[in-house]
Amino acid sequence: MVAPLQVIGHKKSGKTTVMTALIQAAKAFDLRVATIKHTHEAISPDTDSGRFAAQAPTWLLTPTQTLAYQLAAAPLADRIAAIVQTCQADILLIEGAKALDYPKLVLLNADETPNDWGAITNVVAFATLGAPRDPKVLAWRDSQARAWLAAWYTQAGGVTWTD
Repeated sequence: MVAPLQVIGHKKSGKTTVMTALIQAAKAFDLRVATIKHTHEAISPDTDSGRFAAQAPTWLLTPTQTLAYQLAAAPLADRIAAIVQTCQADILLIEGAKALDYPKLVLLNADETPNDWGAITNVVAFATLGAPRDPKVLAWRDSQARAWLAAWYTQAGGVTWTD
């Protein structure tokens, strides 16, 4: 069963940087990792791809990429739950979708504190790419991603290993 982890934060908080480090850490442990990127920007229906996807699930293929694309009738939470239930990876990293209730690593901007995120559920940790102003906030360093991921994954019910 996949272990989902959301990486959330406001714009420019370091979500993509942290996601990249977590992907590399998971791969270093030979874990299968998959990602979801939630965005508020729609793909244009005025393109060929948009017209196809309006009628049927569509795969976009380039010489080096394959993307699945379809219009969604189900709510975001239901779509992500379906992915969690069927995902064949060990870890599913979800960037964004703050309102969902999966375990979360919250990235703080320099002017934020954990109190600014009081309504967010299932927070595993708070981190910042800068200098933390609160002792509960981890100063994220990519070099620590493997250790952090190992501790989280073990606690989440994944395998235990030594580095």
